[in-house]
Amino acid sequence: MTGKSFVEAFTAKYLEEEEEDETDFGADDGIVILCPKSKPGANTFLRQVVLDHQNITSAGKLKEIADKVRNVTELDLSANPLGSWNVVESVIKFMPRLEFLNLASAELGSCSGADSIRCTRQGKERIEVLILNATNLSWPSVLSVLAGFPSVREVHLSLNEFSSIPTPSDGDPRFTSVKKLYFNDNMVTSWSEIAKLGQLFPNVENLLLVNNPLSGLTEDIGGHFACLKQLSTLDTNLSSWEDIDNFNHFPKLTEIQLRGIPLLKKLKEKESRQLVVARLPHVTKLNNSPISEPEREDAERAFIRKFMDSTEKPKRYEELSSVHKNVHRLAQVDMTVRKSPTHTTFAEAFFAKYPEEDEMDSHCEIKQIVLSRKHIIGAGDCQEIADELQDVTELDVSHNALCCWTEVRVTDVGPIGDLEELHFGTNNLASIPIPADGTCFTSVRKFYLNRNLLSKWSEIATLGKLFPSIESLHLAKNPLAGLTEDIGRHFACLRQLDITDINLSTWEELDNLNHFPKLEDVQLQGIPLLEELDEKESRELLIARLPKISKLNNSSISKSERDCAERAFIEKYSDIPEKPTRYDELLAIHHVEAN
Repeated sequence: MTGKSFVEAFTAKYLEEEEEDETDFGADDGIVILCPKSKPGANTFLRQVVLDHQNITSAGKLKEIADKVRNVTELDLSANPLGSWNVVESVIKFMPRLEFLNLASAELGSCSGADSIRCTRQGKERIEVLILNATNLSWPSVLSVLAGFPSVREVHLSLNEFSSIPTPSDGDPRFTSVKKLYFNDNMVTSWSEIAKLGQLFPNVENLLLVNNPLSGLTEDIGGHFACLKQLSTLDTNLSSWEDIDNFNHFPKLTEIQLRGIPLLKKLKEKESRQLVVARLPHVTKLNNSPISEPEREDAERAFIRKFMDSTEKPKRYEELSSVHKNVHRLAQVDMTVRKSPTHTTFAEAFFAKYPEEDEMDSHCEIKQIVLSRKHIIGAGDCQEIADELQDVTELDVSHNALCCWTEVRVTDVGPIGDLEELHFGTNNLASIPIPADGTCFTSVRKFYLNRNLLSKWSEIATLGKLFPSIESLHLAKNPLAGLTEDIGRHFACLRQLDITDINLSTWEELDNLNHFPKLEDVQLQGIPLLEELDEKESRELLIARLPKISKLNNSSISKSERDCAERAFIEKYSDIPEKPTRYDELLAIHHVEAN
């Protein structure tokens, strides 16, 4: 195919009234950031120009379109055989407002050394994002290019097969404006090479090193990254706890991603997270999930117990022992059967805990009723306490012996119109009967039914009819199985669903979560379907199959993570005759041709 000039490609796409189909997103590595296609005819007010895969080999007569591109802020020239850096220089000289430049997979001429590229600063003062993924430029050429971008804050150098970085000399430039550096999918094995990045980019705050075969992190590396706050080492070769401990020598590091490393692959997710949290006291976010104070305390106490009887104790052990002085070995539980506790009713438990009406302040309103672990088996005579329950917003009867929620349902204790939250966890509920009077409870937003005996999703559908406004539903550790696609329509408002440790065992059941119209936050750990998969693969498959979910297992799903997961999904099933439901849809989204 004969090459064309930038001017020819621009004119054909933006100045002639042609098709307005969706932008082809070009690169297939899940890392490149691209901008949406502007409609033809935008002309003088054009802000975004996307000309990827256009076989551009020269600049052309740019003065002819100078007035059309002077307001452009984002330019995508990825996957073009430009042949020379001079083409780039010529084009962006006519775009004084340019802020974003994507050259991923573009051919930029000789890659043998610094002399192959001459990059001036003219016209680049406003550019903040520069993408050089998969350009295969030599490292000296990369430095020559970066020297021409005085304001760049975000640099992408992924997929360039870098295995080493020349030691910076005193005369080499330092790129102090760069705050975020993508260095994913290269071939660097030694952290000493990564330390050189810290010398060249002294103010970098976010560094991504995904899928580099890095191992053997030493404690001196952190000293080269004085400003680093976020670090991603997903799928690297970190294989010892000494590697993890040495992250403490990064002075400002608060967020880290550590999935897919050999050290943690043989550990269960909870144990691996606790060990990492306990060893990294300054980290506040692990694998995109914030670390709360209670979680840190639990992790540190578990860490102490784990190594309490070990001869060789980790570095953090003594420090944590001084912080948590009252940690003891877990008690040996005596499972001897004893006399059953005395059972009671809701009304009796209420009278025992809360004062009678004549003892209460006339202005006292009960907003929350907590009657957990009271051995409640039924409602009892609730008419006498009905008046006290008018303003209740939260009812907690978890950890009792209730066999049916109607045994203390709100109509038994008077009309509680403001009730928003119900806790029925750890009881003996096996069914959800509909009240004879057909009552439904529109005020309830959150319902906890963890650790009951619910086995049929049809019972859960009944719950949706009774509580039509429910937004958060917790069903963990119920023996639920056989989720069908019709269940979701009963939950028009549901946004959050916890089905940890249920019997979900087929991909068809999982796909049926897509029929919950507003569902965006799901907890899905401990299900039979994922038992044979490692953490990374299971998360990728879940993300790819659930397009509307934005949070999975308490960890937010970023756009880049979703993109990577969907591409991995396509690759996984490309050679399998029977394709999953989303396969063709994802082929279209990512512009991948079917095998």
